[in-house]
Amino acid sequence: MSSTVVTDEKKATPDSAKEPQKRRGELILGLVLALVFLILLLFLITICCETGDAENIWKESAALFIWGCTVTGETRLLLLVILSGGLGSFVHAATSYVSYVGNRSMRSSWYWWYYMRPFIGIALALMVYFAFRGGLMMSIAGDENPSLDPYAVAAMTGLAGMFSKQAADKLREVFDSLFKSGGDAEREDKLGEPVPVKDVMLKLQNITTYRMAEDKTDSDVLIKDLYDIYKGPVTRIPVVDAQNRLRYIIHQSLLFKFISRHSYDSNQDVNKLSLLTLADFIAEDQNGVLVRDSVEFVSPDTSVEDAKRRMEAIEFCQDVFVTKSGKADEPILGWLTNNDIARHLKA
Repeated sequence: MSSTVVTDEKKATPDSAKEPQKRRGELILGLVLALVFLILLLFLITICCETGDAENIWKESAALFIWGCTVTGETRLLLLVILSGGLGSFVHAATSYVSYVGNRSMRSSWYWWYYMRPFIGIALALMVYFAFRGGLMMSIAGDENPSLDPYAVAAMTGLAGMFSKQAADKLREVFDSLFKSGGDAEREDKLGEPVPVKDVMLKLQNITTYRMAEDKTDSDVLIKDLYDIYKGPVTRIPVVDAQNRLRYIIHQSLLFKFISRHSYDSNQDVNKLSLLTLADFIAEDQNGVLVRDSVEFVSPDTSVEDAKRRMEAIEFCQDVFVTKSGKADEPILGWLTNNDIARHLKA
């Protein structure tokens, strides 16, 4: 009996020793995020607080009081883009940080994601700004003589930093519109008109989903409840909210690997396994990326061929969901897996 107690204590010791280190890491990350925000805010105030003619203030050179140097209006505008993109990415990172720390599901393997978020946001903001400034997006929208409002630029690039996936999707649309090839239309051996995904998708009423109630969070969803759904041909489970908006797509192999790993770690402790939640699963390793970000959304009129190209452009993506206008925050109307797409194109 005593030897069993000693063994249990030895098992508990590493976890208890790691807890202060984990809290320290979370505290350092939180302080870094706060410092980034203060620096961005200070520099934004610096480049915006310049007196003069309100109409031409962003066209003239100005002295930046922190650095004591004079920069042109173009340079100030570029600095505004950089700072706005960083601020937008800070909002995204800080929101995610407080959510995971609040749910006690923060993992140290994700720290570098938070540290790199401002740089990713800045890079995307610059690309979006260059696309607008170069007239690419404006020409596609039909606005030939746009006026450049610096505050609109700040809002646009800030949102690009905050919603990086949507910004990248928009840039891809611009590229597709500019470099769309007409060669396929001229080929004599083409197979016919493109088939829209709405004609071949699995419709919502035929999809086996796990629907989360309004008042439920990831911590309220037990892994065993998801496991019970995998019966017959079901190998992937879309987790949706009460409005049928996609939250995650969970593949059977990924979930079974998670359960197997914890079964081994817990020495087949059934009680411990029964308490595992969706939040535990999402927080582990790359699971969050694989089930949340490795998904593509298209509108019903998108062709199956285009859906395949867009799916292949996203790393690890094997699922395409159909919504009214192809946005991730809309209720899903249908679903195409990589197998469905391959089967249709082969036919």
